[in-house]
Amino acid sequence: MQFQHQETLGTGDIVYGSGVSDVLVHDINGKTYAYVLSVGDRGVSAYEMTPSGQLVFVDQMALPQAFEIGARPSLTVTDVGGASVLLLDGQDLDDSGAIVLGNDG
Repeated sequence: MQFQHQETLGTGDIVYGSGVSDVLVHDINGKTYAYVLSVGDRGVSAYEMTPSGQLVFVDQMALPQAFEIGARPSLTVTDVGGASVLLLDGQDLDDSGAIVLGNDG
């Protein structure tokens, strides 16, 4: 295996990029997306990963203030009723959230 640098995203490119705690890669309709969870900026960003390895910004969302980010937050994707759902897991058992993902990531 050999790594090759493809792209560097600066702070101007990532609104929710401070204190990244988890990155999840998931395929939807033949395209690959990376979801980035930021604890520092309290948000989730989505990027399409092109076949050449570049990241193309898709969307971003601030986490609700009621969502308590724990020491080890994480992202998971599951299918619910035919729709992909991004699950955000917080610190407490009763503290989680979900975002329904569109066909475009």
